[in-house]
Amino acid sequence: MHYTYFDYFVTLELSLDRDSNTPTVQQPGRFFMDSKLVKIVMGVFIFTLSACSTGVKRGSVVMKINDDEAHVGIGKNEVAPGDHLQLFNNVCTGGGGGKERTGDRVCRKVPHGHGEVVQVINDDYSIVKFPPGTKFAEGDTLEKHAH
Repeated sequence: MHYTYFDYFVTLELSLDRDSNTPTVQQPGRFFMDSKLVKIVMGVFIFTLSACSTGVKRGSVVMKINDDEAHVGIGKNEVAPGDHLQLFNNVCTGGGGGKERTGDRVCRKVPHGHGEVVQVINDDYSIVKFPPGTKFAEGDTLEKHAH
């Protein structure tokens, strides 16, 4: 007789020798399962590290103050006065059917200028000043960068 037991971590083969009535247990897939478990654990570990990484500080224009300044959604733990931010317009093409139906609509960020943080208001918002003539609108994206 030959039986196989399998779960996600262990595979066992149970055999019974007819002549001696002696059962034997083997783990033929043990190395594979151990390496699979190691891959799963490492994947979770790497995902956890990437979720904790600082990454790019990113926000958006939430309110236009005047033609040169805006409130942006980047706060005190992300920027400081004097930090430079890259301004991006969001350009979407294709698709159709209005805002509710995207279809084959594709959006991309287009670099459009720079701004400088002049004041950090609180944990969530700052004021950014743009050079005269820079076109920006509520919803445009900003990213912190070294300048």
